[in-house]
Amino acid sequence: MFNQITKIIFAAILLITIGSCEKKCTSVVCPVGEECSSGYCVCNDGYEGSDCQTLSYLKYVGNYNSSEICNGGPPNFSSSPSVSVFGYPNSAANVIYINGVFGQLQLRAYIYNTPGRLGNNIYVPAQSQGGITIQDSYGSFYPATNGYNNAYMTINMNYIYGNIAYGCVETFNKY
Repeated sequence: MFNQITKIIFAAILLITIGSCEKKCTSVVCPVGEECSSGYCVCNDGYEGSDCQTLSYLKYVGNYNSSEICNGGPPNFSSSPSVSVFGYPNSAANVIYINGVFGQLQLRAYIYNTPGRLGNNIYVPAQSQGGITIQDSYGSFYPATNGYNNAYMTINMNYIYGNIAYGCVETFNKY
């Protein structure tokens, strides 16, 4: 008898959970080809907004002050305080370029989407320039909201410089 009651309660909880997940998307209408997840339309990478028509890269475009913290130690590159971010209208919608990283690099990065993140995820693929090898790195964009006056990005940058591997947090504050 106890096992039967336990099974019935478990089944009821499961049905309620499934039903509540589905309800989050029942009132959300996504554009053709887009899916709803957890109450949000998941747009194709590089697009955002309720209709998935807003180009994500546009919010990244601008000039930033940069700083670096490496494994709790001093930065390797303190002489490159300013970088610029841009995208090319004729490039893929999810591609941005971060120019002036470490005072010399132009990094190619990709914007990717997850439910509710609205194009605020950044992926920097492996690439080599000027004696520096960037390894796959990930970061986030934070819009100028929630009490922050300016937008900013952080990238957990993994790179090799002078035959030494570094794991650094690069912070870019938009101005």
